[in-house]
Amino acid sequence: MPLKPIDATAIAASPVLTRLASHGAKLYALGTQHGMQGVFARNGRFFQVFYVTPDGKAAVAGVMWNAAGRNVTLRQVRRVPDLVPQVKIGDVGDGPATRHVAYRVGPSPAGAAGPTGQPAPASLPGGLPKGTLFQALAMSDHGTIGKAGAPRVWMMMDPLCSYSIAAMRRLMPDVEAGKLRVSVVPLSILDYEDNGMSTPEAKIMLSQPARQMATDWIDRGLAGEQASPGASAKLVYNMSLARAIDLKGTPMLIWHEPDGRVGRSNGLPSDLSSFVASIRKPS
Repeated sequence: MPLKPIDATAIAASPVLTRLASHGAKLYALGTQHGMQGVFARNGRFFQVFYVTPDGKAAVAGVMWNAAGRNVTLRQVRRVPDLVPQVKIGDVGDGPATRHVAYRVGPSPAGAAGPTGQPAPASLPGGLPKGTLFQALAMSDHGTIGKAGAPRVWMMMDPLCSYSIAAMRRLMPDVEAGKLRVSVVPLSILDYEDNGMSTPEAKIMLSQPARQMATDWIDRGLAGEQASPGASAKLVYNMSLARAIDLKGTPMLIWHEPDGRVGRSNGLPSDLSSFVASIRKPS
């Protein structure tokens, strides 16, 4: 059942909803959970989930978890079609748009053409603190889910990012079918809009055993967990890696192409079958 838009009369009667709609966002009702009215706000390809407090005087942006550790928000937004942004990167010009950016790591011959017909970059954006991209990813603190030996994709994510949650949800059928392995690298980039909650959530996630990190995040949630003493240092490295690769938002997906190039996508590619097929299997 599709989401029902909140009508103009209801928006005008609520200062909180009026505020949320003031920049052109369309508001949809998610229903009431645990005494809080859920609101899905969308402005073009950008969206955010808000929960209006029982007194109607404030709204909280973010993800709701219940006492059993269930992700309430994830279940609410399943009715939203095409939830994950399909970002196309590169010079489109008069030709077909590229699904993602692919480039080789390290120096390339002078004038060598990149996948969009433009000169290929000599190195990754911003450079890396040490080694190649995949060496740096392997050095990060991350959690992996999926069958050993399956094609592997790395996901740079914020645990409170709705886009990241939705992307993981769409990848899970391939993970469960043994077709894909996903390594999640926790970051904290949404503190500015979630009142500083991303950093403690990322630290808590980084405190989980690597084999449990992804499932604890997407299935059970992180409610009631505590950050370990070493979590801050782990997050510092992950954030330095995010800056080195010029990360602009989450999720960012990175993988090996069959021809040895590196695939990189801001958001989840729309054609999942072709995307999974484009990931090189471990040698």
